[in-house]
Amino acid sequence: MHRATCPPNPTSPRKNYEEGMQSLMRTSLLARSMETNNVSLSLDGTSKWRCFLTLEAAGKTSSATLWMITTVCWILKKTKWGPQTEQWLEQLRGGLTPFIVAEVLLRQRDTELALNFFDWTGRQAGRLHNSAAYSALVALLCRENELDPVPDLVMNMRKEGFRITESLTFSVLESCFGAGKHDEAIRILKELSFTSLQQSMTSAYLLVIDLLLVAGKTAQAYSLYCEISVTGWKPETLVVNKLLKAFGNAGTLNFVESLFEDLSKDTVNLNDRSCVVGRVGVDIASFNIVIDLLCKGGELDKAWKLFDRMESLGFSPNIVTYNTLIFNTLKAGRVDEAHTIFQNMINKGLTPTVVTYGGLIHGLGLANQVDAAYKMFHTMKSKRCTLNVFIYRILIRILCKAGRSEKAQELLKEMTQQELVR
Repeated sequence: MHRATCPPNPTSPRKNYEEGMQSLMRTSLLARSMETNNVSLSLDGTSKWRCFLTLEAAGKTSSATLWMITTVCWILKKTKWGPQTEQWLEQLRGGLTPFIVAEVLLRQRDTELALNFFDWTGRQAGRLHNSAAYSALVALLCRENELDPVPDLVMNMRKEGFRITESLTFSVLESCFGAGKHDEAIRILKELSFTSLQQSMTSAYLLVIDLLLVAGKTAQAYSLYCEISVTGWKPETLVVNKLLKAFGNAGTLNFVESLFEDLSKDTVNLNDRSCVVGRVGVDIASFNIVIDLLCKGGELDKAWKLFDRMESLGFSPNIVTYNTLIFNTLKAGRVDEAHTIFQNMINKGLTPTVVTYGGLIHGLGLANQVDAAYKMFHTMKSKRCTLNVFIYRILIRILCKAGRSEKAQELLKEMTQQELVR
């Protein structure tokens, strides 16, 4: 095999060649030291080390960097951390850069080894830690569920002015919650909020609130929302709706009502046709969410009151609003009120959809209004509203329950003729 020699590269400055000679001396000493201490070196590994001189002298920086990363990783893998490891790494100290440190950390799987290497590089002259190095170490610790050092590392990142990305923030917060360290997650979140733009932290706050709700800590979630609201944080309408749904799904109607009342005060654009990005306050979707949650929570009267307030606040109920109220009013057995709101919807110029008719038929069936349900079905047909298999199934079930099997058979035959069943 041809042995690599290291003559001065005629296209490279003399300085590069001299630095390459110094690197060769360092790596040769390191190789001999490791061999003396019974740490075996493969021929391939030694050859790679001798090639470093040629790479540097030829100005091939990327290859020399890869050599350094591979060599440091090799040392960490083959040795147990101790004074001798630090001595071997010291031989390569002159070639270490923040990029190399970060790349070495990215390749580690042993958290204790990674922490030792990170600590050692932090004690060296110069600035060997950057945002990528911190992020690589924090990500490794989160992945391996070794979370005790994470809060301090994140705080150090902040103190040193390094950028903490949204993905890293999410990883840390989710890992803390996964390990039951809720208070640590909230502490980190609050610390980060002082150094990040308000808008960039919105998703992080929402994540923590959602994780608290999932963990059953509803009161703590609402308390966190109140704390950040005091600072002047005003969530956009899209965020408002996510919060309303989250608290509603957690079964806390009292928080939903308080949250809605608080946020509705900040409504500055009463355009009920669509949700405007960047807009603050509530919109028609917010009303629909709360009305639906109130209905599901057995607070139908409160839902009706909120419905009555909509127009006074500049909102016009849409088809979703009416469908929600019609179905839940019928479900409560208040048939006359359901018919009233249905007629009101038509008078407002809104066209009933298949969902509207389906809700009416189903609700009438629940109220044992079989004839009215059958009549509504024919009204739907006369309005040329598209019939589907679900509408037929609802009515057939109602008829069968009422003992009207002949009518049910007729509908089943009609479904077959329309190829709704096979």
